[in-house]
Amino acid sequence: MIKELNYDLKKEDVLRFLRYHYYRNKALYLAFLIILIAGLVLSFMGKFETGIPIIIIGILIIVSLPGACTRGYKTQNIEIILNNESQTFNTKHIIGNTEYNWSNIEKICNTKYNFLIYILKNQAIIIPKRIFENEQEMNETWELIQECYNKNKQ
Repeated sequence: MIKELNYDLKKEDVLRFLRYHYYRNKALYLAFLIILIAGLVLSFMGKFETGIPIIIIGILIIVSLPGACTRGYKTQNIEIILNNESQTFNTKHIIGNTEYNWSNIEKICNTKYNFLIYILKNQAIIIPKRIFENEQEMNETWELIQECYNKNKQ
């Protein structure tokens, strides 16, 4: 089965991907916890002028970082050709054409808004679910991605 996907990858799609990663990052939560504890300790020591701003800055960083990462992002047209008879798949995007070998794919994920094909630990090809006309087409595409991935990971 060959499936061609052609879609515009919008800022909102990238933002959802970043949030997906961002809120699953344990190191980020640890850093936030350290900032929060430092701010609380300083506040309890009577240094409110230092403690409270540290807490506020920590909260602002946690809330605003994904949006800051997409500042200036421009919509990109993406083409992906999936083929369950091939060990590779192709993408066409603003930078050029790229061929990926399924055996080199880190993992695949089905999130609330996207299908993700991880080419590196924190870098993925984003396929927004909004591009599909109906649930059946979306499910067929996910099954094809799983088939290609599982077949070539063995």
